[in-house]
Amino acid sequence: MDLIIAQVLPPEAHPPDSLYYDPSSIYPKWLNNLPEHIKNRILPNLTECNLSKELNKVMFGPGVVIVTFSDIISLFSGPTFWSIITFLLLVNLGLSTVIGIIQGIITPLQDTFSSLREHSKLLTVGVCVPMFLGSLLFVRPSGSYYVNLLDDYWVSLPLFFIVILETIAMAWIYGARSQTR
Repeated sequence: MDLIIAQVLPPEAHPPDSLYYDPSSIYPKWLNNLPEHIKNRILPNLTECNLSKELNKVMFGPGVVIVTFSDIISLFSGPTFWSIITFLLLVNLGLSTVIGIIQGIITPLQDTFSSLREHSKLLTVGVCVPMFLGSLLFVRPSGSYYVNLLDDYWVSLPLFFIVILETIAMAWIYGARSQTR
């Protein structure tokens, strides 16, 4: 269509509107029924369509899970039932991870500051709201880009600082000077 609009191809090369409904059967029929002089002008502009190459372009990151589950579920009998079960599995997996993370933040805060035990619901809301606001960055259209940045580059920096702080804490607790005597 872009080549017809750019007047590289003649208007007679316009594909049928029904091409999008079943391209694997309609496209070859349309191409074979074109006059030879139009077909000769179209063929040099066609690119090779290789499904495995196209899937390799998009088969990375978090989208792989969704594509893989969709392919597997479509092979089962009763795919609607299995898609609901898989969705519930992913929701439970996400919720259990979030509960563990929140519990890992709230418990040390309550142990350190005993006054926070009286207001545990308020503390939970106070921890969840900033986490929710921070997660809004990842649901934007550029969120996949930020997930890839986080996965590829940002994760190593906090781990580096955690290791440095653990080393300093161990030297402070056990006394680095006491080993020199």
